[in-house]
Parts: sequence; C-alpha cells; structure tokens
Amino acid sequence: MKESFRLDFVGVAAPRSGTTWISRCLGEHPQVCVSSVKEPHFFLYDSRYNQGLSYLTKQFKHYNNEKIKGEWSNLYLYSKEAALRIRKHNPDAKIIMCLRNPIERAYSQYLNRKYNASIMPLYSFKYIVDHEEKYHYLAYGLYAKHLRYYQSLFPKENIHVMLYEEMTRNPREEFKRLLAFLDVEDNFIPQSLNIVVNDRGKKKYHSLYLQALVNKLTLVYKQSRFKRLLEPLRIRQLLRWAENANKRHTRVPFKKPPMDPTIRQRLNNYFADEIRELEQVLDRDLDVWKKGETSERFRQCKDCGSAKETEFCEHCNRDTQTFIYIGVSETAGVPFDNVNLAEREKVGRKPHFTSLSGSFPSGNPKLTEGVDLFMSVNRRNDWYDKIVVDRKTGEIIKDQHEPLSQHRPKSKKGG
Repeated sequence: MKESFRLDFVGVAAPRSGTTWISRCLGEHPQVCVSSVKEPHFFLYDSRYNQGLSYLTKQFKHYNNEKIKGEWSNLYLYSKEAALRIRKHNPDAKIIMCLRNPIERAYSQYLNRKYNASIMPLYSFKYIVDHEEKYHYLAYGLYAKHLRYYQSLFPKENIHVMLYEEMTRNPREEFKRLLAFLDVEDNFIPQSLNIVVNDRGKKKYHSLYLQALVNKLTLVYKQSRFKRLLEPLRIRQLLRWAENANKRHTRVPFKKPPMDPTIRQRLNNYFADEIRELEQVLDRDLDVWKKGETSERFRQCKDCGSAKETEFCEHCNRDTQTFIYIGVSETAGVPFDNVNLAEREKVGRKPHFTSLSGSFPSGNPKLTEGVDLFMSVNRRNDWYDKIVVDRKTGEIIKDQHEPLSQHRPKSKKGG
C-alpha cells in the first residue's frame, strides 16, 4: 500500500477560515476518506516528511477503498517547500484553498489565541497589530503571492478556492460545488452541514493569566537543554496538574468584543492593495471584503427568541439545547449579540439571509424520531432552500430548492 499510496486532494488554507467544518463534512461523505488527524503537516515538517509514506499511511488506517482520500494542513498555503512536495507526491492532486476576509481572520485568530491563553490576556488587538514582526497575524492574510505560486505548480482547474463568507451564507451550495470539484456525489448532505464547529465562543479556563504562565513554562521546559536532568523533579507533571486544575468543567461563553474602528480602518488601508491583487489572481470581485461585510452564524433560543453566539442564554440564565441556527450577514458594525430578529425588522435591519436548522417532532406517525430540518432564505440572491430528513433512517423526505420569488408558502388551514 505504501508504494502506491497517493492523496487525491490536499486542503491548504488560512487559519480561522472554516477548514474544520469542511474537513468534518467531507469526512462524512461515503466516497471520501479524510486523514484521522486533521492537520498532519506531513509535507511541511522535515521530521515527518523524511519518514516517507509510512508516516502518511498511519493517518489513513481507516481507509476502506473510498473513491478519494486527502488531508488538511493550513500552513501548507504559506510554504513553497510544502507545495513542491505535494506536487512531487501527486502532480494531479486537487488543491482546496479556503480564504477569509484578512481583517476578520486576523481578529478571529487573536481572540482564539487569547482565550486559549496562547498569548498574554492583557494584550490588545492593537498591541498584536503593532508587533506584527513578532506575531505575523497580518502576514497570514497576504494570500495573493501564495495562490500565484500554487497556480505555477498545479493546473488552474485543479485549484478550488472557497471564501469563508460564502460558506457561512450558503453552506449547502458551497459544499455542493466542492463535491463537484472533487468528482464525487454532490447531492450528499452531511449531518455537520449546519453545525458550528471549532466554536471559540467559550472560556476554557478559570484564569487566563495562570494558563498563559503554564503555557510559557511548558514551552521553556520543552526547549530546555537540561530537560532530561529536570525529569526527576516531575516539572512536566506539575504543569499538567496546574492546567487541569485551571480548566472549567462547564465552559462559560463570552461575547465577541467589537473591533476598534480605528484599527479596522487601519487594516482596511493595509490590505487594500492585497485585495485588489487577489481579485486579479482569482479573476473575481471581492466586494464582500471591500465593503467591510462580515458573516456570522448564531443560535436562537427557542424560549426567548434571542440570537446567541453560544449555547448559553443569558436572558434565560441557563444552558439549553433548545437552539436553532440563525445565519446572519450584514454590514460590519451592526451589533449581532443578543438581538431579537423581530426587533431587527422593526428598526429596518431585516437580514437578507436567514438559515434555520434543528431537530423537530413530526405529526407523521411513521417518523417516530422526528425530523431534521434545514431551511435557508436569501432575499438578495433570490433563493429558497428546504431539506427535511428522517432522523431515524437518514432518508431525505423533502429537498426543495427554488427561486424565492416563485416560492409560495402553504396557507394555514382556515386562514
């Protein structure tokens, strides 16, 4: 197997651009095999690449003759060496790139690392931006030169670029296009299609300062030349104990703080030329980035109707699983947190895209475990989408996709 083992696709992407969601959805497809470890970085690190295919095949022990197989490692996007190794491994490999508004991407990475205590909690986003030479958050958003390099190595038709903003607006259509690109059954609907994965909206630790100190000491210990001499002191075990003691058993949600408008304007100027260059490379408009639009996905509490970023409803003051997903995309600056959708309409902020999904009981006695429902309405692009799936058998009961202007909802009886 090792001699003939070859990946059919490789995912390269910017960090914080939706790759965890895509990888999970692809892993549910019966014709696709995804590596057991999401980011094996086989083509990036010499220590792994020099082990040959034996290292790579270990990530595919579950392979069962699926039509295609592949892996995701975000940092491949930024490495010429990794790109060359991928081409050497398979010149016909299909490359999947996921990109995100570089401003939102940098801010998302900052929040992620802050609440993971990977950076000191007292550091503001401005501090990170001011010290770009150390943190490189902005460099990860300079996509054009890396895309050009991949285009020089692989045929244009073998590179598929996905935008995070479009994935969150219309996940079904974007995933269907991806499946068509990979030449597998494109009508497949994964269970994770409308599930928010890799949710950063929860606090993991009681004290971020303590965890940041633990992380720093752990790094110093691992890099120490005297590591073996220090082993009898059980320093590593002590650091693990401190981390476990600091972890929250029930993660507490936090509200995404708004970005400082002055920093946003500064980054708009910083990335303006980059976005124009990327438009030329992609041969498409990136108005969704230039207009400063952002895209978020929220849960709506069925009890009080408020939109949330987390599974904790502050209004009801309790954890609850009675949430349905709401997809909202509006101009940056409009507050999202805890906004009742009915109130949006009253103040003229009616979202042009709404997506609902969840599990519901059914009046049909044959559907004993109820149904999974996914419904999307996009007023801007004029489409209506509704899928109903039997929870017990997984059978698609209804798959409706039509222009919104032609859709006529059923009238209520007696109405």
